[in-house]
Amino acid sequence: MNSGAAALQKALFVHLSTDSELIDLLGDERVFDHVPPKTPFPCVTLGETACRDWSTDSDTGSEHFLNIQIWARENGRKRVLEIAERIASRLGDGGLTLDGHRLVNLTLTELFARNTDGLGSYLGTMRYRAVTEPTA
Repeated sequence: MNSGAAALQKALFVHLSTDSELIDLLGDERVFDHVPPKTPFPCVTLGETACRDWSTDSDTGSEHFLNIQIWARENGRKRVLEIAERIASRLGDGGLTLDGHRLVNLTLTELFARNTDGLGSYLGTMRYRAVTEPTA
């Protein structure tokens, strides 16, 4: 199955990691697919991804479910929600370009923020649903 999952992941990473307003909120370029050791907070990671065939008799397509995670300590939940607002705005601008695939839609389905350790570390999770089609 040529789902476009890798193309979607790459496009998300590029779109977020090059956003100057998001970089300002994070304090540096801290958008990761894999977080390097001792990375300071806040940071954003591309989390779990699931993909399903969504083809019909006449069209080929894939449905994707993905998480974007926001990690923060200072200003905890407030910081997580500020960063989430910027990510939602950035991904809502329609500027994602996928190699070999077309993004049919991208929808934020859920956002939650929680204290992870009782000591001030917060995790925000943004859950998205996307549909892609191959362009060739």
